[in-house]
Amino acid sequence: TNVPIVTKPGNQTNPVIATEATGTILHLLWVDETAGNKDIYYAASNGLPETSLAGRNIVDDNSGADQLTPVIITTGSTVAGLRVFACWQDTRNVSKSGNTDLYFVEVNHGKETNVFVGNNATSSNKSASVIGVDKYGYPYLVWADDRNQNIDIYYAGSTFVHSNALASQ
Repeated sequence: TNVPIVTKPGNQTNPVIATEATGTILHLLWVDETAGNKDIYYAASNGLPETSLAGRNIVDDNSGADQLTPVIITTGSTVAGLRVFACWQDTRNVSKSGNTDLYFVEVNHGKETNVFVGNNATSSNKSASVIGVDKYGYPYLVWADDRNQNIDIYYAGSTFVHSNALASQ
């Protein structure tokens, strides 16, 4: 049976889904055009929802730029160290650089800070991102990048993502 997951005004496209290590919780991302531009929305559901999900915008940009092609991954579960990571292609800096970028976030109950992925010194389009987690639960990204005139594959990893600083200087 086809089940309507998200039905709102405007288009909802590019859905992606991840499951937890145990249990039946589903984590979803999609591109949502309800506000007039393309933003990345997130929702979680215990199994398939009985009613349509509203979701929430996880993008901290309010310029009206489009965010595209989300990817998602989870590690752990709701009862044991759940972490949800997302990445997407983003056009918020196109007017300055002329190129698309990638942004990354750990989904945290509405307290998301979008993290720029890449090298500010290069002028390149970043696309086709893939996200994973290592055996310690830390995220890494792989993407296509045209900074050297050819399209090459690049990698970025995180050794620790945490909302509280461990030390400051």
